[in-house]
Amino acid sequence: MIYLDTSALAKAYISEMGSDAVRDLLIKSESSMHVSTLSLVEFRCAIGRRVRAGSLTESESQRILASFQSDLDTDVFEVLPIDNAHHVSARRLIDAVSPLPLKALDALHLAVLQRTGATDRIEFITSDAQQAQAARALGITTQTIALKI
Repeated sequence: MIYLDTSALAKAYISEMGSDAVRDLLIKSESSMHVSTLSLVEFRCAIGRRVRAGSLTESESQRILASFQSDLDTDVFEVLPIDNAHHVSARRLIDAVSPLPLKALDALHLAVLQRTGATDRIEFITSDAQQAQAARALGITTQTIALKI
């Protein structure tokens, strides 16, 4: 099982450093690909942020969003839900990795992974250096692509 956080997921649809690595992973991997419902919201925000910044046009953003929706509709990704128990777990994870910094939404991604009960069979993909450090501290196998510090 492979879980992509939003920093890695975005690279599959937006050409930037690390995009080729993520796209290759999606094409070549025989493992199932997972994201969470949080990723759906964060991905939409990331696209909007790039449109406002001028790095994507509105038509490019619509094409990207349609492509992502098509991949969701055809089960390229299994979407894992988030519930209240994940929020409780995320709060505990922040304490568990202290003094490492762990942002709230990054903690939610890691809580989703931990609550699958299969962390020994999960590969976590991220481009966030702090999140990767926290994931490793929790014993989660982590691959980083084009790290953002």
